[in-house]
Amino acid sequence: MQFKRTNQFLRATYGNFRIELFSSESFKNTIIINIEVFDENGIFQNSLEKKAEFSTLDAAFMIAHGTTEDLLMILHRCQQLALGAIHTRSSIGHKSDATLTGLKETLSLPWGIGI
Repeated sequence: MQFKRTNQFLRATYGNFRIELFSSESFKNTIIINIEVFDENGIFQNSLEKKAEFSTLDAAFMIAHGTTEDLLMILHRCQQLALGAIHTRSSIGHKSDATLTGLKETLSLPWGIGI
């Protein structure tokens, strides 16, 4: 799954899921991981939000200006947190086992930085 950098955001879309990582100067040591779920018609169904806390990393600066290696480190940490947050269907606010399985498979794909 390839993320694209836009200002303070890293964004990726895969299948029925959109993943966005965001940080700002007001909470620069935190990255918000937002996962949105859409149905097969592209209609928004639900979202899940998780925070990744970093003790010394200026995440806002790294997302906006970091090297590929910096961003890959951030992606790896956020991927682990995102996978840990989706234990059950209720964690994504959805009743479908297929959606939960699809999200787990999507989040388990290698995360990288697109051009």
